[in-house]
Amino acid sequence: LVGVVDTDKDKAQKLADQERALILTRKIGELNPRQRMAITLRYFRQMPLKEIADVLQCSEGNVKNMLFRSVRKLRDSLAGSGLEEWT
Repeated sequence: LVGVVDTDKDKAQKLADQERALILTRKIGELNPRQRMAITLRYFRQMPLKEIADVLQCSEGNVKNMLFRSVRKLRDSLAGSGLEEWT
């Protein structure tokens, strides 16, 4: 009986994680293309700021600013959704 309960908990957690990932993906998709690219390269591909600046053809300072504003925008749009801790 314990194994069945644990399995149901695991399934419920997996479903909740998938739902959170879908919401976060949608919110990232609402960013403008440059913000979306900066977020993707930094947080999903772990690229250094210098390389992101090269890809986006801007300064590292602009990349930092873009990331700061993008994360703040994501936090604002996720407020009240239970996903605030993901940003």
